[in-house]
Order: sequence, then structure tokens, then C-alpha cells
Amino acid sequence: MSFLHPEFLLALAVLAIPIIVHLFNFKRFKKVVFPNVRFLKKVDLQTRSKNKLRHLIILLSRLLALTCLVMAFARPFLPADDDERKSSQHVVAIYLDNSYSMQLENEDGMLLSQAMAGAERIIDAYGRNDRFILLTNELRPEHQFLLSGEKMKEELGSITSVPESRSYSEMIERAKDALSRTSNASKHIYVFSDFQESMFDPVNLRADSILNTHLIHLEHLGQGNVYIDTAWFQSPIRSLHNPERLVVRVTNASEKEIRDLPLRLSIEGQQKSIGNISLRPFSSVDSVLTFTNPGSGWLGGKVSLSDSPITFDDALHMAYEVRDRCNITIIGDGLDRQKLERIFANDPFYEVRASNSRSLDIGSLASQDFIIMVGTEKVESGLTRTLSRFVQEGGSLCVIPSMDADRASVSELFLALEANAILEVKNKELKVTAIDLDHPLYTDVFDQIPENMDLPRVSSYLAFTSRVRSSEERLMTLQDGNPLLSSYVSGKGRSYIFSSSLSTAQSNLASHSLFVTSLLRMAELSTGQSPIYQTIGEDSPIVLKMKSDEKDKVYEISDESGSTSFIPEQRILGAETYFYDRGQVESDGVYDILSEDEVVAQVAYNYDRSESRMEFISESEVSDELERNGILDFDFIDPSSLNSRSPLIDGLAGRSLWREFLLLALLFLVIEIILLKFWRT
Repeated sequence: MSFLHPEFLLALAVLAIPIIVHLFNFKRFKKVVFPNVRFLKKVDLQTRSKNKLRHLIILLSRLLALTCLVMAFARPFLPADDDERKSSQHVVAIYLDNSYSMQLENEDGMLLSQAMAGAERIIDAYGRNDRFILLTNELRPEHQFLLSGEKMKEELGSITSVPESRSYSEMIERAKDALSRTSNASKHIYVFSDFQESMFDPVNLRADSILNTHLIHLEHLGQGNVYIDTAWFQSPIRSLHNPERLVVRVTNASEKEIRDLPLRLSIEGQQKSIGNISLRPFSSVDSVLTFTNPGSGWLGGKVSLSDSPITFDDALHMAYEVRDRCNITIIGDGLDRQKLERIFANDPFYEVRASNSRSLDIGSLASQDFIIMVGTEKVESGLTRTLSRFVQEGGSLCVIPSMDADRASVSELFLALEANAILEVKNKELKVTAIDLDHPLYTDVFDQIPENMDLPRVSSYLAFTSRVRSSEERLMTLQDGNPLLSSYVSGKGRSYIFSSSLSTAQSNLASHSLFVTSLLRMAELSTGQSPIYQTIGEDSPIVLKMKSDEKDKVYEISDESGSTSFIPEQRILGAETYFYDRGQVESDGVYDILSEDEVVAQVAYNYDRSESRMEFISESEVSDELERNGILDFDFIDPSSLNSRSPLIDGLAGRSLWREFLLLALLFLVIEIILLKFWRT
């Protein structure tokens, strides 16, 4: 018999304590005067013999209980010889965490290299008939099958660091599922990991007493990390002529203070901006980089800094579109439609089509960015369904009603847009008293409203019903609290509804600069913007608006060098096309979406930042969390014990005896309790 932790045998010295207590009886006897003890001598002799025997048996059970308890902590086992290893069957799952944080080092080198070496020694400890399953963060299809020891070593040699991060519960459950397909075998799971806090989730684990789980906790020397967390534009609109402001969040996940760290921005390979940032320990800073776009169309860029030893998160790639055209359709009659056409006529960015509701080509509306309906007195049900679907799929709609409109049909449209219905027409002289400056429609338009500013006025307007569940945002509010302009969200799009018309007899909207500004901003926001980057491994869709003749084409996603190229899964929902990469992107960078070798769009991919935080949990915290969630069948293996001379290696495939000794300790304690309670003198 051998021991995994022979140092616990030193605790056998505590056996001397009950022996000393037994030998030195400190009980003081009281002398009692008795006239004649001649008849009590025989009884006294019998009582002393029974007490002595009782004390000896109790002492023996106490010593055996303590001995078995110490032996259980020392983890005894019977080493398996070669014949036993060949005759018994073991199935072993080895999960090797190969995320980027395993590139950190300690005094023995890189953590990933230590894990690979430790896994090889565990394989050597088992017999030729034993089989192995390798699990890594890539979840490779070939890792779902049982492997021999030699084949397992070959697979270990091909492991490299990858950007994917997997939760602890996901990998343990995958290992259990793989092992459940085998029977009549001893099953073990070995976990090599640095146990990042963000990845450890024992609350999602299922307890399983059949499997033996062994945890190898690899600790680094405490190196920190500085990384680019995320980035976003301050404005939702990409412009060719106006300066862009990109906000970059940089995080310092280390104990040292960072001073004047250069932060660089390049667009289409040209450096556009540079900044210096300083960070306190364990803090984040948002830095604003200002630049101008070099042209229209799809542009790719990169923000970067320099940090080591973790470098995968030192760059953040992005791709976005600078639109050179906004497609607008105006539905209306007469002077009102002409007034709106003049607003957009002087800017070639806006391509305007005008039509009345009777001659309107409904099928062409899906390809538009912004639709304005002005002065329409009746809305047909077919147009209502088309406009509702247009907004649901991400379009923007502005409705400027007529005071003489058919309330029933217009209210039906409003309800289809998830807006409030018309209640009544009010004739009252009022002016606007409040503007929502925090809404994207007016962001950067006004810093504040001057007290004497001339705001729009109305003499006739529509009052609306109030709904309990409504997405209404009041952008302009009249003196009596009713809205002049409201915004509603429906599906992926947005609708803007005025409560007064453009007639000069009912309002001064048509001649007011705020009305013009509002319409121009609605048009700009309607062009929309996709996220500037995707995260590798999340498989979130890439959503693009395609023309009707482009939807049925076959598209390809390729990196700039052409080394990675694949056909994505494609779905068409209304006017939008969804692309799914399904895990085929492994490297960060800017990728082209191609159709017949022509670039129709770009998408940027970045590595998941969950591995960047460098927040780890200790061995004791891992143990506490597992026990708190009812997971008791696990033990820790010291990484230094995984060498050829370690008794651990000899005992991996042998028979463990610690459970038997623990049961014996409990048995002897029960015997002692029974003796103390029922054997009285």
C-alpha cells in the first residue's frame, strides 16, 4: 500500500494524547468512612476488572478511529501492476483549457505547456487497453471519439492557444456525455485549467458520484494585462465630410499604473489618429479618437496598442459603411409634397421619389430607407400592411397627417405601427415648450435651448389616446402636455408621427427651421448602421439590406489574404439578408462579403474579451463553490506531483482506499459512542 499524501501520516502523533490521558488518571477519589468493608471486597474487585476492560476497549476504538481518519487524508492506494492494468478497463477524459490566458507563465514555464506535459504523464500511467477522450476549447469533431494512448499523445502535440472560451460546466458536461457512451469501465475526468472567474460556473453542474473528477489548478505569476475592451462611434451616422469621433475603451487588468500608452487608429491601412492614455490599476478609460473618412463605401479599420505577454486583445478591428445615398419616398399630394421635395433637393446624398397614394408602386417601398406620408386623407388597408411590415423590418416612417383625414383608416395605420390612435381634433393656439435633446434625433443639434428661441406653433392639432404599453417618446411637447412630434419603436424600425399638418392655417411647421432639421435627421438616421464588429464564437448574424435582384445570389466570406474563405449560411427575412458564419471564423481581422468576386460589404471579427480580464479563483474558492453546489466527487492534484517518480502516477490506475478508511473511522466512532452510552458500571 502506498500514499498520495504521506505527509498527513505525521498526524498519527496525536494518538499519544488519548494514551497519555488513559495512563494518567487525574480523577481524585473521596475517602468515605465505612464501618466494615469485609463484605464489599469481592464486589470491588469485580467492578475494577470491568472498568479496566471497558476503558481499554474505548481507548482502542478511539485510537483506531483517529488512525483511520489520518489514513484517509493520506489517500492510500494499492498500486496496480502491469497485469492488473492490462486486465482492467479505464476510460479517461482529459479537458485541456487552451484559451489565451493559458499563455501566462510561472516558474515552470508556460501554463499550456505544463498542462500538455502533465496530460502525457497521466496517459503513461494507464494501461494499453485504456481509452482516452480529449476535450479542448475548439470542440473539434475528432475529439468526440475514444483514442488509444499513442493516438492521444499525437492529438496533444497539435494543441495551440485559441480565442474560444468555454465555461467549466459546459466542458464537464461534455466529458460526462462522452464517458456515458462507455460501460463496464472505471471513468475519470482530468481538468487542466487556470480557472478564470468568468468561466467557472458550478451552479450549472449535475452531481455524478460514478465519475472521478480530478482538478489540476495551474497558477501563473500574476502578470497583468492591458487590452482594448470595446469601441463605438459617438454618432449613429457615418459621414464623408464631417469629423468622426470613435470612443475606445481601454482596460488595465494589472496592479501597475500605466502612463502615456500610445493608442493608434488606422483606416484602410492609413494611420488616421493617435492618442496617449494613462490608467490606474484595475481601471478603464474611454478615449476619443477623431478622424475623417477617406471615402465612401465600406471601410475597414483597426485600433491598436502594445502590451505583453497577452497580445490577442491588443487590437480591435472594425468595419462600417459610409453611405453615399439615402433613398426616400414621399407619399402625398399637391403643395405639401412639393414642400418636402424642396427640403431634400439641394443635397445629392438624398435620392427622392415622390408619388401620390393612388399611383404608388407598393412593391418598391421595401428597398427604401425613409418614407414620408404627408397630407393623406385615407390610408388603404394594403398600404397599411406594407408600411407596417416596412417598419417592422427596420425602415423609418414619418407621418404628417391631414386634419381632414379619415380617422378610422389613419388610426388603423397608427395601431399597426404600435402607436397611439387618434382621439380628437383640437383647435387651440399653442407653441412647443419642450424638446427632448437627449434623443438621437437631436443629439449634437442643440447644446441647450435659448429662452427666447422661436419654437413651432400650432392652431389645430390631433390629440391621441394613451396606451398602457407604449414605446412613445415625445420629441416635441406643446404647452398643454400633448405631443407635436412623437417617436415609436416597432420591430426593428421606427416611426415618427406629427400631430399637426403643414397647412399654414394650422401650424408654422412648413416654414420652421426645426421642422427641416428634424426631417433631415430622420433621413440620416434611417440609413442605419450595422454593428462595427462581430465577436468570434458568438455566431450572431450579419444583417445586411440587399436589393431584390441580389437576394438570391450566392455569397462568400473571405479574409483580406484569401487564406480563409467559406460560404456562410444565408437567410432572407423581408428586406434583410442574414449571414451566419457557424464557427468558421478563427482569426480576427476584416473580412469581405463577396458576390461573384465583387465586394458587397465588409465585416470585422474580434476575439472574445472574456479571457482578457485576468481574474482567477484560488483552489480553496473552487472547492468551496463546488461543495456549495452539491458537487463532492472531486479532488485536486498538485501539478508538481505529475512526474515519473510521483506516487500519484503509480496510483492513477490503481485501487484507491481512502473511502474505506473513512468508513472505518466512522464505524469505530460509533462503537465508542455505544460503549460510552450503554456499558455503564
